[in-house]
Amino acid sequence: MNPNFALGWQQGAWVQIFLGNHHTALEYVRQFERLSPFDPQVRYGKLQSTLVHIFQGHYEEAAQSAEKIVGEFPAFTPGWRLLAVSKALAGDVASANIATKKALELAPSQTASALALFMPLRRTIDVERLKEGYIRAGFPP
Repeated sequence: MNPNFALGWQQGAWVQIFLGNHHTALEYVRQFERLSPFDPQVRYGKLQSTLVHIFQGHYEEAAQSAEKIVGEFPAFTPGWRLLAVSKALAGDVASANIATKKALELAPSQTASALALFMPLRRTIDVERLKEGYIRAGFPP
């Protein structure tokens, strides 16, 4: 891979997330953001960081990251979903329900089961953590 190809780092981060290599995924996201800080795909890098923090159990950090995403991109449904999940897993169910409501306004057909299986995550614990977060946040089962 060309070490200066920002999109390659960003796409590689997805692969690392799917494989469960969360520390490596964060390194890839940081490299992507360093190489291309104004890239239109920057929201996906932020989304990737948020996912990694959720999978690592750093829910407060994930919530802060997700809040930045929805602040910058208010119509970006995945940002609202991860805000709901991170808030729910952190124990802030009231804030999670608000984020869930917004996510469902943007995409009403979302269910916890479908969302948890949306990404090809290799580690069962990652799938279960997402599903638990969606359910706690108030997404339909």
